[in-house]
Amino acid sequence: MRAFFFGFLLVATGPALAAEKYVGGNVDVRTTLALKAPDAGVRKFLPAGWDLDVANSGPAKDVNLRLTFIDRLTAQDAEGKALDPARVITLGVPAKRTSSETRGTMLFRIYSSTAAGVPGPYGVSVQANTNMERRVGIDPAGTATVEESWELQSQDGDSIQLQIQYRILTVDQTFRTSTSK
Repeated sequence: MRAFFFGFLLVATGPALAAEKYVGGNVDVRTTLALKAPDAGVRKFLPAGWDLDVANSGPAKDVNLRLTFIDRLTAQDAEGKALDPARVITLGVPAKRTSSETRGTMLFRIYSSTAAGVPGPYGVSVQANTNMERRVGIDPAGTATVEESWELQSQDGDSIQLQIQYRILTVDQTFRTSTSK
């Protein structure tokens, strides 16, 4: 009976597995800033039939604008061909289709350091000159201090500058000692 069940699962899931198509892969470092901007200003970036979908609780409470700074370290296409490194900055809004349960992040602008990313899959990408520096220091306790500096200038006159420093703390030493045997 068990063999029959597993055989059935293989036959039933076969079409679903066959439908998946590898389109590429990447390794990147992302820094996301979650902000609360005036709702009226953010709504201007949403198309008709969409509204803000702002969380009322939790870590994303009141966040209506996200800037994600992406440093693509390595990437390859579906054939395994290496793609150029890139820096990308996305601006997105948590959105929900009016009178529907369809929700997600609506990307309204993407700045890409490579022409290959323009106009992008959503038609909102523009090329931008981007300078980015990252410095990571790790102390003997394993705590990392990260400093990032981003400067962006798009061909249509937009500019973004970010300087940020943050710490990545290690897991408590007692916890590591008690679980490693």
